[in-house]
Amino acid sequence: MPQLASAEFELNFQPEHPTTQISDWATHGDTRILDQTPFLRRGILELPELVSDPETGAIYYHLIVGSEADGFIQETYIQAGYANFPGGSGSAVGGAGNASGGNGRDPLSRDPDISTANALANPRRVLVRQIVSDGEINMEYLKDRFDRKALISQSIITPQINTDFSIDMRNSGYDDTNTVGVIENILNLSGIEQGTFDMASDIQNSTVTGGLYTYTDGFGFGGSNGDYDYVDGNYDHKNQNWGDYFDINQDNPWSYDINKPTE
Repeated sequence: MPQLASAEFELNFQPEHPTTQISDWATHGDTRILDQTPFLRRGILELPELVSDPETGAIYYHLIVGSEADGFIQETYIQAGYANFPGGSGSAVGGAGNASGGNGRDPLSRDPDISTANALANPRRVLVRQIVSDGEINMEYLKDRFDRKALISQSIITPQINTDFSIDMRNSGYDDTNTVGVIENILNLSGIEQGTFDMASDIQNSTVTGGLYTYTDGFGFGGSNGDYDYVDGNYDHKNQNWGDYFDINQDNPWSYDINKPTE
C-alpha cells in the first residue's frame, strides 16, 4: 500500500504550473460560454491541473474555483487515484470512469443509479481551503494537513457588531475521538446596545464536542466511501440534495440535460 502524502501543498489560490490558468469561460460543444465562475484549467481541453507529492510520488488533482473578488473561492488538492487506478470513488473524477457516466453525467447525484462518488473521498487524501465573504460576514474552512481535521472560522464586522468565532480541530487526527477542538468566541456590541462576551472568560456552563469524531476507511479505492462517527449526534454526508445549491437562472453549461435541475 502506498504511503499517505506527507508533503503538504500550500493553499494560496495559485496555480502550481505556468501552463495552467484561471479563467472565467467554459465550452459546451462548439460554444464558448463567457462570464462563468472562474476555475483553474490545464490547456484548451479544460483539464484539471495535476501535481505530484515530491516525497511519495502520489498524483493529486489541483482545483481552484471562484475568486476572492466575487466573495467565493475554493482550492482543493485531492489524490487522483489509488495504486494504478486513475479514477473511482475517492478521487477527484469520482465514478466518471464507470459505465453509468459518473459525475460527468450527474454531478449533483440526482440519479441513484449513477455513481458520482460525491462526498466519498477519504479526508486523509484531501486538502481544502474555502473562503466565503460579502464584506461583513467572512467564513473560512481550512484543512491544510492530510492527517488532521479542519479549522473553521467566522467573523462579522459592522458598525454595530463585531464577532470572531473559530474552532481549530487541527490538534487531532481522524482516528482521535478524545481531543476537543480549540474554540474562540468573542462578541462586541456598540451603539445603543453595548456589551462584550468572551468565551475564554465569560462562560458559565459549556460542553464542547467539536473535533470529537473519527473517519473509518471504507472499501473504496484508497479507503474512500468510509464512515464518520460522532460522539454526539449524526450527519449523513452521503445523503444530501446537492440540487438545492444549483441556480436555474444562471447560464450554466450542462452536458446531460436529463439530470439538470429545473426548479
